[in-house]
Amino acid sequence: MPAPDHDARRIEVARAAVHSIARSGLDGTALRAVADEGGWSVGVVQHYFRTKTELLVAAVEYLAERSYILAQSLDKTEDSLQQLSDFIYAIVPQLGESEGRYWRVWTCFWAQATTDPILAVAVEYQAQRWRELFAMMIRRGQADDSMRSNLSPEDEGAYLAAAISGLGVMAAADSSAATIPQAITRLLQPLCADGRSVPAPRQGSRARLASIPGEFLGFSAEPSSTQPSRKVG
Repeated sequence: MPAPDHDARRIEVARAAVHSIARSGLDGTALRAVADEGGWSVGVVQHYFRTKTELLVAAVEYLAERSYILAQSLDKTEDSLQQLSDFIYAIVPQLGESEGRYWRVWTCFWAQATTDPILAVAVEYQAQRWRELFAMMIRRGQADDSMRSNLSPEDEGAYLAAAISGLGVMAAADSSAATIPQAITRLLQPLCADGRSVPAPRQGSRARLASIPGEFLGFSAEPSSTQPSRKVG
């Protein structure tokens, strides 16, 4: 029998925690609930995470990594403004799509971080990475002349990161939010180089992003609790 891949199992447990939080919130996500989500015994979960806080930190890391995998999957043959538009349209929920669960889980993490200093460190670290991701995209846009050169990538990246996070939460809470495209246009227009307008997401870009390795934002598959039980000791 091959040796278990402990890194892979650790990621599976973190993923199960994210699915449990998306459905039941943090209060409903005990170690037992995560074990049930993955079809394991509680002992399997405790083997990798001694406490719920340790598990939540791993879940934060797992969820954050989905967005970076998504960013890496963007079509590099397009200019940076198009890539940024595709990325934002992919990550902000449209009319109740599954990305809303991504933002609902982040809302749980942000609320818990106000009273849990260990989780707060993990959340702030990922927030800094999120700001740096947008700053990097803006630098690339300045380099290929699709975005204005007189902008501060750090300042604009921090503003865009905060605005997109707020927009994602709003869209997740109101699945009928029909103003999302207009809001995205208003956010991106100040970045556009002279003579450029905000590009619409390319047709099919969301479907392509949904097929990236590791699942699109962690939610391309149904939670494991909908599948036949497979307890693993």
